[in-house]
Amino acid sequence: MKRLPFLLLLLLVEFSASNVFSQNSRLASIPSRELHGGIEINLRGAQAIGLRISGEEENFNVSILYTELILSPLATNEGKFTPESIREMATAAQKHVRRMQQDYRIPPEQIYITITPSVIAANVAELVSEIRTRTARTVTPLDVETTVQLGISGSIPRRYKLNNRWYENRNISMLVEVMGNKVQGGYQVNRLSEFGGGGTYDFVTFEVPKGSLGLAAEASKLVGDKADRATFARTTSSLTEKFIRAPLRAEAQRKLGLSTRKKVYLAGPIMRIMSATILLDDTRTYVPVTTNDINSLYNQLVNDPEALLTPDLTRIKSEETRQLVQNGLQAARIAFTTKELIAAAEILRALVSELELQNKKIYFPRYHHLSHILSFVRLQPEEAR
Repeated sequence: MKRLPFLLLLLLVEFSASNVFSQNSRLASIPSRELHGGIEINLRGAQAIGLRISGEEENFNVSILYTELILSPLATNEGKFTPESIREMATAAQKHVRRMQQDYRIPPEQIYITITPSVIAANVAELVSEIRTRTARTVTPLDVETTVQLGISGSIPRRYKLNNRWYENRNISMLVEVMGNKVQGGYQVNRLSEFGGGGTYDFVTFEVPKGSLGLAAEASKLVGDKADRATFARTTSSLTEKFIRAPLRAEAQRKLGLSTRKKVYLAGPIMRIMSATILLDDTRTYVPVTTNDINSLYNQLVNDPEALLTPDLTRIKSEETRQLVQNGLQAARIAFTTKELIAAAEILRALVSELELQNKKIYFPRYHHLSHILSFVRLQPEEAR
C-alpha cells in the first residue's frame, strides 16, 4: 500500500476524550457493518481500537468505541524476538480480538492487525505467524511511507478556520515524530492533473535513522551507563550534529517542505510526556507548543526529572481526561529511561534549530498514537467498496 485513496485524505477525524471510552449502552442499535476494530503492533507494545464508521461517500462519521494501550514490549536476544515476548504479544492480540467480538459486537472479518516499521528482527515472520494463528486474522506489515501517510491523515486536521473562512490546512503543515529508533515525518502536497484540477495528493516523507534510544546508546558508549545526567546531557548534545542535525539538513535540501511549512505537528512519546507535565493544563486535542516549552522540558529532565514526571493530576477536572493523561505518562515512563527521555528532548531542541521552529506554529496532536491504526481501519470499508 503506497498511496492512500484521496477520499480518505478528505476526512478530518474529530474525536474528544469523552467518546474514547466504551459506549456499550448504544451498541445494540448499531448495524454490525458499521463496527470495526484494529490492533497496531509496535516494538514497545500495541494499541487496540474499536470504531463505529457510518455514513456514505464523503460524509463518513467516525466514533471511537474504545481504545487500550497494550504494554507488552518485544524483547530481543541476538537480533531475534524472544519466544516469550512473541507469545505474550500474540496472547495480548488474541485477548483484544475476542474482546472486540464479545464486548463490542465487531465482526471478525472487520478486525484488522498491522505491524509498524519499528518492528525489526530476524524472526518477524515467527511473530506474524503466531499472531495469525492465535487470532485467525491477517497481519499487515506497514512500510515507513504508508505509516507516515496514515499518521498525517489521522493527526493533522484537513482544514482550519480564520475570520469565518475555511482554509486547507494539510498543504501548509507537516508531521514530525520523534521515536525511539528514528525520527520520521512528512507532508501532503496537491497533485495537479493535466487539466489543472486538484483533489488528489502525493506525500513527501523523510527519515533520520537515529532516534532517542539510538542517541542515548551512542552517548552511553562514550561516558558509560553510570554517568550523571549533566554529563550524559552534554555528551548527547555533542552527538546531535552527526546523528540528527546533519541527516536532517540533508533531507531538508532534497525536500523543501521541511523548511517552508508554516505549521509543525510534533508527535512521539516525548511529546506525550510534555503534554502530561509542561502542558498539563491544556487538554485540547491540538495543543499549542512553544520553543520555550521544549527548553523547559529539557532543563527539567536534566535537573529534576522526578519532580517533572510526577505532576499533580488533580488539576485536571475531567476524570476521563485525567485517566488518559495518566495512562500516557505511565506508558512512556515504562518504555523509556530518564536518560532516553533526555535524548528525545535533545532531539526536539535540534529540530527547533534545524527546522527553525521558533518561526512556525507548533502543535502536539494529542491522539497521534491512535492515528495509524485509526486511519488504517477507517480505510478498509472504503477499499472494500
